[in-house]
Amino acid sequence: MRKAEKIETDVLCTYGCGQKAQYRFVNKKLCCSANAASCKAHKSRKVSRKGMKYKTYDSFSEEIINNVQVLCSYGCDNVAKYKFRNGRLACGKYPASCSVNKTKNAAKQNEIHKQYHDAGQKRKRKSHTGHVPWNKGHTKETHPSIAKSSQTVKEGYASGRNIPTWKGKTHPKEVREKLSAAATNSEHTTNFRHVKYHEVFYPEENKIIKVRGTFEREYANYLNEHNIRWRRDKTITLRYSFNESDILRSYRPDFYLIDTDEYIEIKGAFSEQDKLKMACVISCNSDKTIKILFRDDLLELGLSIK
Repeated sequence: MRKAEKIETDVLCTYGCGQKAQYRFVNKKLCCSANAASCKAHKSRKVSRKGMKYKTYDSFSEEIINNVQVLCSYGCDNVAKYKFRNGRLACGKYPASCSVNKTKNAAKQNEIHKQYHDAGQKRKRKSHTGHVPWNKGHTKETHPSIAKSSQTVKEGYASGRNIPTWKGKTHPKEVREKLSAAATNSEHTTNFRHVKYHEVFYPEENKIIKVRGTFEREYANYLNEHNIRWRRDKTITLRYSFNESDILRSYRPDFYLIDTDEYIEIKGAFSEQDKLKMACVISCNSDKTIKILFRDDLLELGLSIK
């Protein structure tokens, strides 16, 4: 806000609103209000300037009839079809439409990217540099705006106003089989997010690997102590399906015993879903020897399990 001095004069406001000036600013301009932003004329000028910033080139270019075949001012050797307010002629409605300007802009961007690359930095948009999102660290339980937004979305789904883009759609069978195989090959799946991982020695590759839970750790140590060759890697998978119309799924056993050609599954909790899955795995791989070892079976082997 500009500093204003109260005056008495018959001179009208400098900004053109038609009212008597009552204040003088430091820049010697006279105004009807102590704040220039309160003047109607100044306010309308400010709004029009702000609007011009977001106007498209439709307001600044006009199509012309170029009978004398004048070329584009930007040097692309094409015939000019538009004229801008600054008097330049162009082949396109916008300056960026000209091939010469496109090449210049691309070269400029490439140079900027090269500078960041050479400096070992990742280019960031200026508006995001150092910016902390307003909702960072907040949830619908801690912030009313997020809670309101969540409630609006829920009501939209409940009333049918919002229809999810995925509703009624499924992946093709081939894609679902690929997703199943990818999930099987992942070391960390959502089903084991609460299970602790333990390190054991893997003799076949002479390295340390991680197994899930104490049951698998103790069984791996048991195999190593008794010199029983075993494998545990992503290449050992068995295929199965729940029914004829189901996709072909992948199952990876916990251990594969090389000398006896046996597939070992270690189970602590055995849910109904696990029972159905293992029944399908055994049924679809009847030519394989698949064993499921529970806590009592491990105790019989002499493993120290709490």
